[in-house]
Amino acid sequence: MLFSVGIHAPAASAQSMLSSQPVTSQISKPQLFWAVPAFSLQDQDQHTLRQKDLLGQVWVASFIYTSCPDVCPLITRQMAALRDALATSNLLGDSVRLVSFSVDPRRDTPSVLRRYAQDFDAENVQEWSFVTGKPAQMLQLLTEGFHLIVEPNVQAVSGEQSQTHSAATDEIAHSNRAMVIDRCGQVRAIHPVLDPERFRQLVTDLNSVVQEASDCAATVG
Repeated sequence: MLFSVGIHAPAASAQSMLSSQPVTSQISKPQLFWAVPAFSLQDQDQHTLRQKDLLGQVWVASFIYTSCPDVCPLITRQMAALRDALATSNLLGDSVRLVSFSVDPRRDTPSVLRRYAQDFDAENVQEWSFVTGKPAQMLQLLTEGFHLIVEPNVQAVSGEQSQTHSAATDEIAHSNRAMVIDRCGQVRAIHPVLDPERFRQLVTDLNSVVQEASDCAATVG
């Protein structure tokens, strides 16, 4: 195993980090789900990030919005723990990067995302990007690219692991899942990161994908 990561227990009150138990990455090879389609978005530094820019790197996608009062900070804290573990193992940036997609692009402008990123010491966009785009563009990417469900007046994501938040006139339902994408742009693992056991499995799957041969042709997107 290339790295392990401490896990924040997803409780309302602050809790100490729990050390994960090393799990061998040979027990199973992460399956192949689908290819992430082409996209062109803006990161927190107002730089363009395209799907094809990520080919050749393993990356982890998460889904958040900056005005979320509860679940999103927990998701982002888990991603920060993963970031720290990757940095300690000298994998962050060149081998693996993190990409957090806003599910509230109307409010999450690059400058808003930058302030949010700074709260988690995410200063280097080559290591951890927070991205947004035009609402219609993001809606299409979330629903067709990441297979997430969007309902009327409810932005984002899906399945049995969804969370709902009420604001003055908004409700945003979104998953707490993260996805591991391989060097060829294929989704290889999907796990809810607020479940400690599933987060450990995400780390295990990420280790496996990082160790795979990187001889794929950059043909996706």
